[in-house]
Amino acid sequence: ADTSGDATDMPIPEAHLYRDYIIRSFNEDLPYGQFLTEQLAGDQLNKAEPQSERWEDRIVATGFVAMAQRFGNSKFADMHLIIENTLDTVGQGMLGMSLTCARCHNHKYDPITMTDYYGLYGYFEGTQYPHAGTEHARYRENMVPLEQDPVKAKARKEWGERFAKLSGDLRNAERDVKKKQGDVAKAKQRVADLKKELEAHKKNKPEGEERMAWAVLDGKSTGDSCMQKAGDPGSKGEKVARGYLRAITADNAPVEEGESGRLELAR
Repeated sequence: ADTSGDATDMPIPEAHLYRDYIIRSFNEDLPYGQFLTEQLAGDQLNKAEPQSERWEDRIVATGFVAMAQRFGNSKFADMHLIIENTLDTVGQGMLGMSLTCARCHNHKYDPITMTDYYGLYGYFEGTQYPHAGTEHARYRENMVPLEQDPVKAKARKEWGERFAKLSGDLRNAERDVKKKQGDVAKAKQRVADLKKELEAHKKNKPEGEERMAWAVLDGKSTGDSCMQKAGDPGSKGEKVARGYLRAITADNAPVEEGESGRLELAR
């Protein structure tokens, strides 16, 4: 989709990159195992092969994860539901089975348990999803630069996030003036200050073409996840080691400290 959906429905103009990747993969007869692995963990593959000719495709491919449904009006509201939607798509799209019944209880008909669900959940809890903006957090965040040089990528990412935040703050301040909410004189002064700051920031834009992807990276890894009793994130149970469905394999690859483990999941 070209928007984030739900209440705010913010635009995602980069969505076409993922669609193009899918079409190109079919046209090039990309091996199916590689096709799935890039979508689940293309960013992780790039860590091992930073000079790969598929570097950009691998970043764009993780749009499969990034396009999980968003909920509510706040940034990453109900994150447990975003991850549930990710697992629902992985289950139905890649495995041909439902996984998400096991969020709240052991599956009644298939050998899928709550332990399995939260073992899979952990791979995505340590993943940094992008943010298209919402009513209460209008600026974009966590977009992934399509720039292989890490120094340039960091500078471009930081500039873009600052630009997005200033733009969002300006829109909110202008809305307050228009609606005459609170101290109008103070709100008008804030609008003027933000416009000045935004113009100054524009002059410091990094050189070169700015290209971003609606994609994911590893975030601040939370490690293994806790069970959520009856699917309630406010009621934590015991920790569950990240792993695949135990009915298929109990031999799960260990995950390195500080990483989500999506590549291990894909493999």
